Amino acid sequence: MLVLKDPTIQPLSVRLPAIAGSVDLGVFLASLAIATLIPVVLFLGFQRLFLSGAGMGGAVKG
Repeated sequence: MLVLKDPTIQPLSVRLPAIAGSVDLGVFLASLAIATLIPVVLFLGFQRLFLSGAGMGGAVKG
C-alpha cells in the first residue's frame, strides 16, 4: 500500500482488507475465493516447472 497509493491499481490481495467492511459478505467471499484460486491453479498447472527449478537452485555437491 506504500508503493501503490492509488486504490484503482492495487492488486486484489492488497484491496481485500480495505473492502471487507464496505461490501456484502457474499461479494467479499467470492473475491477471496478468486484471489486464492488463481495462484493455486497456476501452481498446479506449472508444478513440474516450479519443482524442477527448485531442485536445481541448491548448492553444488562435491
